[in-house]
Amino acid sequence: EFLDLTELSQDAPTPEVEGELFGRIRGRIVGIRYYDGVAHAGEYVKLAREPENPYDRNAIRVENMLGEKVGHIRAGQAAALAP
Repeated sequence: EFLDLTELSQDAPTPEVEGELFGRIRGRIVGIRYYDGVAHAGEYVKLAREPENPYDRNAIRVENMLGEKVGHIRAGQAAALAP
């Protein structure tokens, strides 16, 4: 029930994408069986906070570059990133 995106090579070129790149996070996407979006190892994804999430107020959703919801980052990682 997770997708491991840690296979990203440190030497991989940064693709041109819309938006701003603030950094890289190595981690896993959890809850992928609940959503229709797909992301693959090494692919760039968007992160967005979900403070109204009924299960975790620190939740951070993961979207692919098409804007489809893929899942969430792990709760411990989200809590460390939450302000």
